Amino acid sequence: MKNRFVLHLGVMAGLLISLPNFTSAVSTHQGVDQVAAGAGHTCALLADGFVTCWGSGLVATSYSSQVVPKIRQAVAIASGNDFACALLPDTTVECWGSNDNGQLGIGDNTGPLPVMRDTKHTLSSITAITAGDSHACALQQIPGGPSQVYCWGSNSAGQIGNFTVGTHIDFATSVVVQDGVINPALDHVISVTAGATHTCAMRSDATSLCWGYNAFGQLGNGSTANASSPALVTVPGNGNAMVALQMIGSTVSAGGDHGCGLVPRAAPANDSVACWGGNFVGQLGNPANVYTGAPVTNAVPVLYAPAVELNNVARVVAGGDFTCAELESLASVVCWGDNSSGQLANSSAPRSDVPLTAAFHGGQRIDSLSAGTSHACVVISSAVLCWGANNLGQLGLGFTDLDAHSEPIDVAVDAPIFTDNLEDG
Repeated sequence: MKNRFVLHLGVMAGLLISLPNFTSAVSTHQGVDQVAAGAGHTCALLADGFVTCWGSGLVATSYSSQVVPKIRQAVAIASGNDFACALLPDTTVECWGSNDNGQLGIGDNTGPLPVMRDTKHTLSSITAITAGDSHACALQQIPGGPSQVYCWGSNSAGQIGNFTVGTHIDFATSVVVQDGVINPALDHVISVTAGATHTCAMRSDATSLCWGYNAFGQLGNGSTANASSPALVTVPGNGNAMVALQMIGSTVSAGGDHGCGLVPRAAPANDSVACWGGNFVGQLGNPANVYTGAPVTNAVPVLYAPAVELNNVARVVAGGDFTCAELESLASVVCWGDNSSGQLANSSAPRSDVPLTAAFHGGQRIDSLSAGTSHACVVISSAVLCWGANNLGQLGLGFTDLDAHSEPIDVAVDAPIFTDNLEDG
């Protein structure tokens, strides 16, 4: 069959940027495994390992779903602010998009290319990835060896976690614990999550640690001082002494200026949610300092009603200034916080400090849930549904607008699309 040559146009900061001509073939992709909502774009991991993105900037080339060149057989994806990363079957990571703060981890401004530990060694043995505003992190689990975190990119507030502040980290560097003596690498990690300018990790002992920007208490350590290495997320214990917050699974999630995690509760309530950080639009789901701008520096429970904890929660994701959770018993989603762009998927209020039920049919298994800066997406039965802001085309409508989209939109990510966009090499 004769190949066709197609010219794609990318959009960034209102300017049309011509991309090189490339050879492409029409192909249909069936099924979606994961969705990752970023600042102004969204990416989806297809069942065949291809990655498709839509929205603004250097990550996506269209306001409609388009396959990412050169990425093959990805097993996980992460979306940041104008950049994205993919975890590959060989346990390496490739990133593409903006690189003004070294967030691609490759030492220069080309991509997608493998994230490097230094100029000679590719970062490998990676099992999970996450992307923040202008930094990214990966969980490295070496068989029979340590499980630790590597980060790269912007370090404006210490979000890389290596005891330095204010510098760009162009290659992946290990996160170290704060002991002030030998500074060993943070170990026994089971998950890592990047917020806007802070990072959190959960360890096998069910405790979580955070580092980076902390003006709103988003590190959850009882302070508002920035930290350039990990500090424990705490709650008041007996006699108001601070103790480590005990979580479950691999559930900690870092958002814009807040964080959340699942906490264990006995049956029949099952698991609940605790959040900490900024609460100026209700994103903590708790009346503590709500709408005042005052930080909440220790974890507080999310309340479905006065003195009634949200329960039966399967997962929680923190977005820009909002939070969403999947309810296990109902296979539905509830959200709380800022709703100025419809990011709560419920049009009943411009903001809410209590969870509101998202306006789409429950009762079906939710395979993936992701919250971006001002929009969110789910994967249900291999379909991607997104809601919230579309000012940068992040909902996949094929255009931009300034409307608040509180009704979830079905993104056509598995329709016939152009693949094999660029030659490997």
